[in-house]
Amino acid sequence: MMTSVGNIESCTSAQASIVFNSEHYPILFVTWFGMPTSAVVHGYTEWLGRMAERARREGNRFVVIGDTTDMGGRPGPETRRVLAEGIDRVTAEVGDTFLGSLTIIDGAFMRAVITMTLYLTRRGLTLIPVRSLAEALPKAFAMLEEAGVPGPTGLTLDTYERPSHPLGTD
Repeated sequence: MMTSVGNIESCTSAQASIVFNSEHYPILFVTWFGMPTSAVVHGYTEWLGRMAERARREGNRFVVIGDTTDMGGRPGPETRRVLAEGIDRVTAEVGDTFLGSLTIIDGAFMRAVITMTLYLTRRGLTLIPVRSLAEALPKAFAMLEEAGVPGPTGLTLDTYERPSHPLGTD
């Protein structure tokens, strides 16, 4: 189920939720909660496609900071397949509007899951694993600067508010 309040959207299922934050566009935040399911993965790829459409309309490019620190375990094979197919489709659709993703991964287990999913994709995807937002944010600004895209004003480690779980199970 997708819900939206301003620049914050979420997609939830019984096992998982994702919160999408475009408040600091062209740096976009995606925060994962729980065990990823095919339904929330579809929500993610649909949202990413909409952000690419926005970037094309505005003649802009964007970076995603993904936060998997509250992702609950390894997604099953069907979810990994759906994610890989979604990444393939969206990567083809977003073209050069998508500069890449900095993904906060706090453990070797999740690094392995992400690596397996990327292995299943046929297209190149710039995904840079990082250990924290403190590491991700300066890299996101650097990616935008290198592409000649102005970064958002007012976004710092102190001003970014990480979302809580949409279902209140934090």
